[in-house]
Amino acid sequence: MTQLQELFNHICNVEGITPSEALKKTRKREIVQVRQKYFKIAQKNNLGSSAKIGKVTGQDHATVIHGIKTVNNLIDVDKQFRESYKRLEISCCELFDFTKSFEWKESGNKDGSLLIECFYHGLRIGAIDRLGENYYIVTKATSTGIVSDVEIVEDLPKLKTEIMQGFLSFKNML
Repeated sequence: MTQLQELFNHICNVEGITPSEALKKTRKREIVQVRQKYFKIAQKNNLGSSAKIGKVTGQDHATVIHGIKTVNNLIDVDKQFRESYKRLEISCCELFDFTKSFEWKESGNKDGSLLIECFYHGLRIGAIDRLGENYYIVTKATSTGIVSDVEIVEDLPKLKTEIMQGFLSFKNML
């Protein structure tokens, strides 16, 4: 079973329907939205092209793109849908390690301080540059753009997670 099929099955289970129900040719909202949420989460985590994502559900790339736009619109206007989608997204992230696309490299600066850089598919998307005991210059993507600021950091693993999540939010705004 591929990761896309596993993701689809997981989403169906969380949404309370069987995968065979979700694959039926129907326009029932509760069925269609399950497929659309799958499209959005698969695309957001770079699990394949629109055509490859759609193949799991028997849909073409245009249906996948339309489904993603529909989910984006519902997230913007429907609070209940937004909360339901976020819970689903979190459960998917807990089940699948979507952080595999990120690579962390540590090196020393010329001044001897520690530099930790984050790369996403080879693209540098964040850095943590140690200034002192708990002071760091943190460069990261946010939903509003790239920011660089001095921060007091007590939990480095948590900061790394924030950098990855911030970049994924930023990437999906593009």
